[in-house]
Amino acid sequence: MILSYLLQLVALWLLSMAMTKHFRHSFKRSLSARQEQCFSIGGWLTLVISFISLLSGEFPALMGVYWLSFLALNILLIALFNSWKSRKR
Repeated sequence: MILSYLLQLVALWLLSMAMTKHFRHSFKRSLSARQEQCFSIGGWLTLVISFISLLSGEFPALMGVYWLSFLALNILLIALFNSWKSRKR
């Protein structure tokens, strides 16, 4: 369960880095089309792996609910991190 949570957090960070605004605030340079594609594909694949790793255990229906709950929490954490990062500069 912890592995799924961490994978989900990484996936959401990768998806946020696929956005030009967040990438520019984090790395102080522009995002190329190739980088955007790599971040986006990596984020979605990691999100799917996170979901599959959680459903492979006991009680898959309940784990799906947990996964969605963690998704909402991780979206909030990534949003707070990105806004804190942009205010700091």
